[in-house]
Amino acid sequence: MIEKRIVKIGQLESGIRNNICDVEGVLVGHSTLETDNIHTGITAILPHNKNMFKEKVVAAAYSYNGFGKSMGLVQIEELGTVETPILLTNTLNIGKVSDGLIKITDIKLEGKNRMPVASFLNGNKEELIGI
Repeated sequence: MIEKRIVKIGQLESGIRNNICDVEGVLVGHSTLETDNIHTGITAILPHNKNMFKEKVVAAAYSYNGFGKSMGLVQIEELGTVETPILLTNTLNIGKVSDGLIKITDIKLEGKNRMPVASFLNGNKEELIGI
């Protein structure tokens, strides 16, 4: 059973799981890397499974506490759209993940990309070097 949230955001009811996977068409994937001394991973969010450069998605950016690192958020603020998958990883791998997204979008979008990549903190489980 999904717990109801105390704070209601928006006018619509929450989905069955009360998370982003409840939104029709949104795809979420992740990969975790765990070894003896590495505990990290990456999450990819695709607002839809079509060509995101040709069918941009309305977007906005918000800095919750200003501590995490990001790439591509200023462009989202200025254009109001996102046109690549949204990737989340740890702070020290932002550059590597961004490089990977650029390589993929250069191939698929013929060199046009504006990528949102942001970091998160896993607390004490996170060992940052690994991807």
